Amino acid sequence: MQSSLSQFGAGDVLGGRYRLADDIRVRPTAQIWRGYDERLCRPVSIRLVATDTPRAQGVRQAAIRAAGVEHRSLLPVLDIVADGPAVAIVSEWTDLPTLSYLARDPLDPRRSVDIVWQVGQALIALADAGLSHGRLHPNVVHLDGIGQVKLRGFQVDAAMHLREPDQAAWQAADAAELVGLLYLCLTGTWPEDLGDGATSTAIARIPPPSRLVADIPTNLDELVTRGLRDAAAGTADTRTLVAALAVAREELATRTAARQRRERTITRGMRIATAAVVVTAVAGVTMVGITQASQDRAPSDGTAIALDTDDGRLSSATDAGGTEPLGHGEKALPVVGMFTLDPDGDGTEYPHLLSNVIDGDPGTAWTTKSYFTADVGGKRGVGVVFDLGRPHAISAIDLELTGTSTDFTVAVGDYPQGQLEDFFPVADVHGAGDSVFVRIPRAAESRAVLIWITKMSETSDSSWDTGYRAGIRSATLYGGAEDGGR
Repeated sequence: MQSSLSQFGAGDVLGGRYRLADDIRVRPTAQIWRGYDERLCRPVSIRLVATDTPRAQGVRQAAIRAAGVEHRSLLPVLDIVADGPAVAIVSEWTDLPTLSYLARDPLDPRRSVDIVWQVGQALIALADAGLSHGRLHPNVVHLDGIGQVKLRGFQVDAAMHLREPDQAAWQAADAAELVGLLYLCLTGTWPEDLGDGATSTAIARIPPPSRLVADIPTNLDELVTRGLRDAAAGTADTRTLVAALAVAREELATRTAARQRRERTITRGMRIATAAVVVTAVAGVTMVGITQASQDRAPSDGTAIALDTDDGRLSSATDAGGTEPLGHGEKALPVVGMFTLDPDGDGTEYPHLLSNVIDGDPGTAWTTKSYFTADVGGKRGVGVVFDLGRPHAISAIDLELTGTSTDFTVAVGDYPQGQLEDFFPVADVHGAGDSVFVRIPRAAESRAVLIWITKMSETSDSSWDTGYRAGIRSATLYGGAEDGGR
C-alpha cells in the first residue's frame, strides 16, 4: 500500500508558507525535510507524519507541549501545520555538528563538563514546565563553534518512537541519559545500555570511564560512577547531577586558571632570562643607555599602569604576568558562552575563533580582523562578550592579549547578546601589553562582561597581513564567593 506521504516532494509548500527543500530522511509514515519559511526567509526543519498512523496524534500533542517552552539551549517548535494527509511539525533549523560526531574521540574534561552542564540546564527548564526531553541521545545535541549547546527533538522524538507520554518516566530517562552524555564526552563511547530499553542489570555492567580512558580526573570518574549507580537504581536525578557538574566546572576553571598563571610566570621568567643574556653581550656604554631608557619608560612602582575608571584615574591594572594577588574569597567564574560584538561592521568579528580563548593553549587566540588604522578603522570599536550564566559580583579580570599596545574598556550588562548601549563601562585600560590584570574598583554584579577594544597594535604577521589587529589569548574573570545572583 502506497504511503500517504508519497505525494510530497521538493518544492511543495505547506500551509501556504513552508517550502520543502531537501529530504533528510524519508520513510513510509514519517519524513524529515530541510525546508524554507518563505514568510520570514529562513531555513526550518519540517517533520511530516502521516495522519493515518497511530503516532500522528501523539506527535501533534507533543509538539504543542514543546512549543510552550523557551530556553536558549532548546531549538524551538515554531509551528504545527495540518495539511491533508500529513501533520507537519516545523522547528528551528540547525546544521551545527552533533555531539555524536564531535565526541568520536574523548573530549577535554572541562569541555565535557561544560557541554553536559548546558544540556542539564535545558532539561531543568523543561522540568520547570512539567516536561522532559524523553529521548536524550548524542545526535540531538548540537554544538556551535564556541561550545554553545542546542538541543532538538524534545517531546517530539519520544512521541515519534511511540513512547507513552509519561513525563515522570521521561524525566528519569533524561537523568540517566545525561550521565551517558558525560560518559560519551569523557570516553568517546556512548553506553548503549542507558538508551531505549535500559535495565538495571545492563546499566550495572557499564564500566567506569577510567577503565576506558587514562587520566580522567578522579572527581569526574566518581561522578559518572555514582550517576550510573543511581540510574541502575532508578533514582537518577537531573538537578542533583547538574549541581554536581556546577561544582566540577568551578573546580576545573580554578585549576585551569592556576595552571595558566604558572605557565605565564614561567614564560615571563624565560623571556627575562633570555633578555638578560642578550643584554650582557652588548657593550657597556650601550647597556647603560638601555638601562636608562627602561627606567625612563617604567611606571614609578615598577608594576602599575594607568587605568581610567568611572571612579577616576587609578593604578589598578598590572602587566606583571599574573602576579597580582587575589582577594579573600575571590575565585574564577565559569564562562558559559561568548559572543563577538561589531555594531559598526557586519555584526560579528571572527566568532569561530572564540574557542581559542578558553582552550588553555597560550599559542592560540581570538583576533580581530586586520584594520588600516589603530582606531579600529574608524569604528567605535569591536569586542567580546563573556556570558557567566547568571549574575556574579565581578571584581577582576586577568587577560592575555596579542600585541603590545591595546586600549580597551571593560563593561558589564545583564544581557549577553545585547547591544553596545546595554553595557555599562566600569574600567578603561590604555596601552596594555600582552598580560594585564584589571581590578574593578567596585565589584559589579552582572551576568555579562564586555571587553570593548578601541585601539590596536600594529602587526605584520605575513607579507599580506599588514595593519592593525588586537586579540585575546585567554581570559579569566574573578568574583567573590559571596555573590548570589538575582
